[in-house]
Amino acid sequence: MRIKPINAAMFQEDLPSRFRLQLLQVSFPAFDLPELTRRLRDHAAGRSEPPATADWSTVGRRLLEAPGGST
Repeated sequence: MRIKPINAAMFQEDLPSRFRLQLLQVSFPAFDLPELTRRLRDHAAGRSEPPATADWSTVGRRLLEAPGGST
């Protein structure tokens, strides 16, 4: 993912510093395209799916130990 913040004061010096997002680019593997397309169509039709729980194993974050000693 790439985010490019822009400070409005860079283009008009009399403005206070104010940041906004100019570009938000998110890349997905090509094999995810059918599922992403399906979900976007469902969302546009008013059907959405509740978010799943986060799977931190794919980002290198250790799982937190749950109460009672299990993960």
